[in-house]
Amino acid sequence: MTRKLSRADRTMHFITITLPMLMLWILMEKSGLNFISLMAALGVATMLSIILTNIYTINRLTDMQILMETKK
Repeated sequence: MTRKLSRADRTMHFITITLPMLMLWILMEKSGLNFISLMAALGVATMLSIILTNIYTINRLTDMQILMETKK
């Protein structure tokens, strides 16, 4: 079963996935990167995406835990 993404989820999707790829594309357009530099930039964009997603997930889980504690 799928659930509708909240506004926060959509924003986080943009920040963690689209933004690093957009940064990578701008880097490619501005400077003629060779293959090694391109792979390094892609690795940095991927790591940034993973780190931001983890931070967001931890924040969401903490919010849910606080919400569950206040409901008791």
